[in-house]
Amino acid sequence: MRTRLSRLAITDELTGLYNRRGFLLLGSERMKLAQSLNKNLLLFYADLDNLKHINDGFGRPEGDRALLKTAEVFRSTFRISDIIGRFGGDEFTALVVEEIGQSAENISRRLQDNLAKLAASNTQYPLSLSVGMTRYATESPSSLKKLLAQADQALYKQKEAKHTSNEKNSIVTFPGSPQGFSQFGFRSPRNSISHRMNQKARKSSKVAL
Repeated sequence: MRTRLSRLAITDELTGLYNRRGFLLLGSERMKLAQSLNKNLLLFYADLDNLKHINDGFGRPEGDRALLKTAEVFRSTFRISDIIGRFGGDEFTALVVEEIGQSAENISRRLQDNLAKLAASNTQYPLSLSVGMTRYATESPSSLKKLLAQADQALYKQKEAKHTSNEKNSIVTFPGSPQGFSQFGFRSPRNSISHRMNQKARKSSKVAL
C-alpha cells in the first residue's frame, strides 16, 4: 500500500505519466547519474496548442481526450527508460539521455511523425504541439530547474515564430548557452481550430434559422 501511495504521489491521474513532482524528483536523479557517467541529456518541453478552444468548443471531456492522445504521442516517441511527464495543464516534458539514435533531430522528427499520424486520424479538430528543447552538457553543470527555464524560453520563442511566420511548420534554431538550445514546432496540415469552430457556429445558426 505504501508503494502504491508513493507511486500515486508522483503520477498524473489523467495520463498516467509522471506529474510535476515526479518529473522533478526523477529528473534530478537522472541528471546526477548522467553527470557521473559523463552523459549529456536532452530536455523537451511542449504544450498542446489551443486546449482552451478544444474545451470551449467540444467540452472538457474532449479536452481530456486530447491530453490523453498527446500523452500517447509522447509514449510512442520516447523510450521506457526516458522520463516523460505531464508537467501541468497542457504542458508535457521529457528528459532523454543523448546517445546514438537519440539526437535532438531524430527525436523531434519522431515526435512530428507521430503527431502527424494522430492528426490524420483525428476528424474533429487538428492537434499540434509547440516544442522547446535544451541540452545538458556534463562539462557545463546545471540544475533541472534552469534547464526547464531554458526549454520554456525556447518554447516561447517558437510560439512567437508561429505568430509572425506564414509557415505552418516553422523551425527556429539559435544558440543560447554553453549547453546550446534550440526550438522547433509544427502544426498538423489542417484548418485552424478557430476556423473550424467558426464554420461549426455558422452551420448551427443556419439550422436554427
